[in-house]
Parts: sequence; C-alpha cells; structure tokens
Amino acid sequence: MWATQHRPNRLSMSQSAVQLRSLPRLHSCEQQGSERVGKAEEYMYLQVKRSHWPTLSPDCRLWTLRDFALQHSNWDSFTDKGKLRVIYELGALLCESGDKLKEDAMLKARNDLQLAVTEARQLPRVVRSDKLRATAVAGLCEGLNLPSAARRLKEALGAAKREEYDTANLFNLAKKFHFKGYIRKIEDRSITVTQLRRVLKYCSEVCHHWYELPKDEVANPSAGGPPLSMEVLNLYHIDSWLIWPATEAYRSSFIELIAEQAQPANWCVSHCWSQPHTSLVECISQHVQTRSLHRSSNFWIWAYAHRRRRRSL
Repeated sequence: MWATQHRPNRLSMSQSAVQLRSLPRLHSCEQQGSERVGKAEEYMYLQVKRSHWPTLSPDCRLWTLRDFALQHSNWDSFTDKGKLRVIYELGALLCESGDKLKEDAMLKARNDLQLAVTEARQLPRVVRSDKLRATAVAGLCEGLNLPSAARRLKEALGAAKREEYDTANLFNLAKKFHFKGYIRKIEDRSITVTQLRRVLKYCSEVCHHWYELPKDEVANPSAGGPPLSMEVLNLYHIDSWLIWPATEAYRSSFIELIAEQAQPANWCVSHCWSQPHTSLVECISQHVQTRSLHRSSNFWIWAYAHRRRRRSL
C-alpha cells in the first residue's frame, strides 16, 4: 500500500515546487496547532504542519490528494477554503509534475479535478472563501484543457462578485432611503419633480457599478452585460437595481421611502419604461414649466407608487 511505502523517514528530499503565481501553497499558510486528526482535511494539514508536503514525491502527493481528500468519505466535511486548497494543489501538481506521473494516473487525476469543480455544491460560496486562489485554479484548468471546469469557476467567481455587490448595494440603499411610513391609498403615492431629481442624482453616483442584467437569468445567472450610464439608464434598470431592492425590507412602495406624508396625485404619467429615465424627468419638468405648475405638483408613476410584493395595492 502507498500508505506504508511513503513514511516520513523515506520521503525524497526534492525541493519545493515553484510557487504558482506567487500564491501561498499549503505548506506556508497553516499555523502550528493541535495535531489531532479528526478528518481527512486535518490529516492532510498534519502532513503540512510537519513540513512533509514539499518533500513528498509527485506520486505520494497525488495519492494524498486523491485518496485522503477527493475520494474520502469526509470530503463533504471539508471547509470551503479546505476544498479550494485541495483542488488548487491538485491542479498545480498536474501542471508542474504531470510529466513525472504515469499516464493512467494523470488521466484519473484530471478527471478527479474536473469532477471536483463541476460537481461542487455551492461553488460561488466556495470560491468566495479565497477568490485569488480560485482565479488561479481557473487558469490551471485552462492549462490542463478542462474548459468546462474553467468556465464553471469563472461563472462562480462572477456570481460571488454579484452577490457581494448586491449586499453592498442594499447597504447603500438603506443609508440613502429610509422608510417613512405606509401610505394607505395608492393614488396618494405620487412623486414630485424634486424627488425624481433626487433619484436621478443617486443613480448618477452609482450607476457605473450597475450593469445590464441578462434576459435569461435561469440559463446563466452570473452573466452580466456592459456597465450602465445615465445616457442609457431606463426604468427597467432602476427597478432592478434601486426600486426592488430598496423596498424589499418593508415590502413598501418606493414613494414610502421618500415621502413624509401622503402626496395625492395631480397628474398621471403614461410613459415607456425603455426610454432613458433622464428624458422622462426632463419631459415632466418641461410640463411643469410650460403650465406654470407649482414645484410641489404630484405626478403618479406606477413604478414608484405600487407595492410590488403585496396583493393589495
């Protein structure tokens, strides 16, 4: 058995492999601590703590990664960062020492690497634990001609980035737009030109972080389009990035985040959602100027007045 052939006192004294892309390898990123072995991940880290990993032969390292990690019954109990480290080490080993491995062992290891990536559960969460290492793994998979694994890692990195930004977006919205209280009648949830310009001002500050969302989010939920600008920003974009997330906490309309009291409608606005929102606001402003209306005149716009998450209006 390999387990008895490769005892510490029989290990080869080969030098540590060149560190790929200056990332810390397993033998340099673990702190000294308890050497109790409770699961496969801890067993492998135990080898690392004793400084055995750099001196293991390629065959022994491959055996350790496959039999004590990927094919072990405790693989599901690995931490996210532990799984990513195992996948990274396996990819680096195949890239650096593939010529020293037998052909059948190399083929099996490539298959194990691909399966570990393509069948990983909650991959965006896994790559979020160490995005730099995950990016390196994607490069390794491309070098090993594993396009499906590389593609899934890149999609997961995109999803993790989107998830992080969604969290930051919600935080910024909560600071900028505070819930004022519910307005019972939907016809009293109108908006003024001043409030519309406040929305446009916020959009101009942050819309360069927003991007065109894919039409088919089921097929590729992490894919993002080009970044948005005020020249193209329309109500579909504002609804996705501003109105919907801002009203989620209180299941309210957007007007209930900016109006101190009921604002009965003076005018009802019929418009196209796909037109630039700047153009819509300018049209309403011109309407106010042409008719010499008071600046507190209220305009009823469905997107701002409706409570999207309630059956009642």
